[in-house]
Amino acid sequence: MHGPAVARSQVLRFDHALLVLDYHGSGATAPAEMVQDDLSADLAQDWQDRAAAVVVEPELEAWLIGAGKHFASLVDAQGLDARNWWRNNAFWLDGAAKPADPKAAVESLLAAHHRIRSGPNYRYLARRASLRPDACVTPSFKHFVSTLRGWFPPDPEAP
Repeated sequence: MHGPAVARSQVLRFDHALLVLDYHGSGATAPAEMVQDDLSADLAQDWQDRAAAVVVEPELEAWLIGAGKHFASLVDAQGLDARNWWRNNAFWLDGAAKPADPKAAVESLLAAHHRIRSGPNYRYLARRASLRPDACVTPSFKHFVSTLRGWFPPDPEAP
């Protein structure tokens, strides 16, 4: 994996490094947690506690589920409740914390409203997604949020 080498070349330029890897697209054969631990150990050689690796698993789209209320404005469908849409279209089963296949759920909702999976659409949702630790149930998201909050604690006086 080349991420730690790229980060190593920037150790004098930045205060922190965050390496985010999509597990399903990585070709890794070891479990996601082991890949994350190995990458974190490699980063720590140069960065100590100023760097972290986050291996996104199951997929990034699971993180976007937390921006559910913003899908309506993205697809110009006033009143759309993304969670209900996913439930009505068998992507989100009753009692489940998230859709069984978040990527298919997001892509299907976008396609049903004549939108495509794209960087600008994902950026729109990501800018509106919550960074509350309870906004997403995936361990990779929780690790991502706790890492950022560890480096950049919330301002207690902020509104």
